[in-house]
Amino acid sequence: MKNFSLILISWVLSLSSLAMNLGEAVAMKVKADLAYEQGELDQAIILYDSLTREYRSLELEYNLGNAYFRNKKIPLSILHFERALRLAPADVDVLHNLALARTLTVDRVESGAGSGLTEWWVGKLLLVGESTWAWIGVLMAFLFAGFIALFYWRKESNIRQVFIGLAGLSLLLCIFFSTFSFSARNAMSARDAAVIMIPKVDVVSAPNETATKLFVLHEGTKVNVVQEDAIWLNIALPNGLIGWVRKSEVEVI
Repeated sequence: MKNFSLILISWVLSLSSLAMNLGEAVAMKVKADLAYEQGELDQAIILYDSLTREYRSLELEYNLGNAYFRNKKIPLSILHFERALRLAPADVDVLHNLALARTLTVDRVESGAGSGLTEWWVGKLLLVGESTWAWIGVLMAFLFAGFIALFYWRKESNIRQVFIGLAGLSLLLCIFFSTFSFSARNAMSARDAAVIMIPKVDVVSAPNETATKLFVLHEGTKVNVVQEDAIWLNIALPNGLIGWVRKSEVEVI
């Protein structure tokens, strides 16, 4: 009983801590919105940026992109609009503001066609979130165990068939939702695109200081990341151009 009480107290304290952290985040979001509305863009950016480091949110990324845009920091604006777009690939407001920000960049690189269905699916995975998918998977695992227990407990053959069928369905759903969780985690940690952050970047032929200069890119341009090492990123453009840039010159989406 004593051990159970300790476990219960720890659980209550952890929930209280979580609620307090969530309450602090909500209060910070309110302050950020107010600062944005009052034109205190630097303060709004600090608050939104702090929140996006802890929470994956379409609204936060979108608001931060807007704040950077109004503050005339176009590369950072594009970066956060791109991050918002990953969470909601078909969001009209994000698409509009991203297109508007891109009109203020130098390079005119055609976007790849891509797969609209794939982008939509990845957006849905990220919007629900890795932890949510994982918890649903855990719930399905508990249901599976419960139905198996009921299968062995009941003696009537027709009821046993129902329970074994429900157990199979629960196991299948557990596998599906666990797969969704892993897919969301992989999508969140994917380093497959980046935005140029400095005014001018020389793209070179190899990851070293003496490599041949191939072409020039400017701030705000989105590039695909092919591979990376400690210092360099191998990038590719939708038009087929490839080369290397320093990591310090870009920010990964």
